[in-house]
Amino acid sequence: MNYGVQDAIVTPGNVFSFEDDCRNEMLMKSLPNFVFLSFGSMDVHLKNYNEQKFMESYVKLIKKTQNLSTRPMVFLMVPVSTCQNKLNVTGMEEKYTDFITSGIDCTPSQSKDM
Repeated sequence: MNYGVQDAIVTPGNVFSFEDDCRNEMLMKSLPNFVFLSFGSMDVHLKNYNEQKFMESYVKLIKKTQNLSTRPMVFLMVPVSTCQNKLNVTGMEEKYTDFITSGIDCTPSQSKDM
């Protein structure tokens, strides 16, 4: 099953937060044996990106997933882009006001590979 969410971020408190999406709940209820997580590409585009908060949020999700009754193996995928990659906004541009859309505005921590 695929509970992926386009443009989802692991950091809570944003319109695209996976924590607040119904597919997070669906993932937890599905009792998986294997889970592949891929966060970071959108998180680094947040204007208020904080590397420590990102890591804490990701670890929290990983542990929550690992603690399911099926004790699934969790695989972490490498983010496919950094803040230096232009963010392609597709519709509903008002939802992207908290994001950097141009690599020019990236901080050094947003620009490095994870």
